[in-house]
Amino acid sequence: MPRPGFYNDNEHRAYPFVFNSKQASFLPDSLVVDLNVIMGLDSEFDARLHTVWLHAVSKNGNNLLIELRSNAPGANEPLIFTRDLSVNDDWVTEYAASNPYIKDENSCAEEPAWAAYLTTGPLKDTNELIQNGETISPGTNFSVEPSQIQSLVRSYLRGVSVGNLSRPVALSACETEPAEERHVILNKTCLKGDIRFNEGYNALIRQRNASNEILITAGRGLGNQDTKELCEHNGELPFYAGEEKPILFEATTDQPAVYSKFFSGGPACDELITGINGAPGPHINFVAGTGINIVADPATHTITIELSATTLAGNC
Repeated sequence: MPRPGFYNDNEHRAYPFVFNSKQASFLPDSLVVDLNVIMGLDSEFDARLHTVWLHAVSKNGNNLLIELRSNAPGANEPLIFTRDLSVNDDWVTEYAASNPYIKDENSCAEEPAWAAYLTTGPLKDTNELIQNGETISPGTNFSVEPSQIQSLVRSYLRGVSVGNLSRPVALSACETEPAEERHVILNKTCLKGDIRFNEGYNALIRQRNASNEILITAGRGLGNQDTKELCEHNGELPFYAGEEKPILFEATTDQPAVYSKFFSGGPACDELITGINGAPGPHINFVAGTGINIVADPATHTITIELSATTLAGNC
């Protein structure tokens, strides 16, 4: 707790604000004798670019209102402190905090975007200076000392969100560019408390205490080797619940749409040939005529059409 002499000294100097020769024309030094600001995790405060300042002082009846503002993107809500002028108490300290800064739908913010405590000195001079209903706005002439601003930006981990970069999809012969840019698909957001990582198929997880890292890499034969789900999806796993496989052939009046066997799209090996000599697929029957043999070899994925050495045509 600051000693009383510290407050007495501050009644006669610019502290806790950076000295500015224009300050005396707006407000007395005795108004604010101590101030400390905490910029929260979501404030996006950067000491090189942002600051905090005394934006306005106004009087409404017996209430004196002191407003602080900041140009940090997340600290867009002012902090307002109230003093009862009918009570002649010096060195009154009050704490004020803003609401959380919700930047987007993925935000995990719960804490105030920023907060501060402010201590006022004798208010007699300020009360005489400001008329009822009047507001004094000194602009940014009362900038808070940088040493009085504590930033919590990137100082601790509040929650963990898990997602996957959207899957690259194979293009058809008619496409030159993907239909959409890859983006992050979130599966869980704002996980808190004890969080456990489990190794999936061919996955390796290592913890490096020295560098505060969790390293997740691939390793053949490591992790969970249950391949049932891989087999169900032709060697691929869904990135999120309900992921659908892309359409391979659009629906026509004669047949429904044909979907790829893969989440990443594209045809399978048995779908690469879609027609032979003008006959459309996907199913084509080969029927041998007189003197012809048709030999299929699944091992080499070939179909051989040849003359028969035993079945002759006519008397040839």
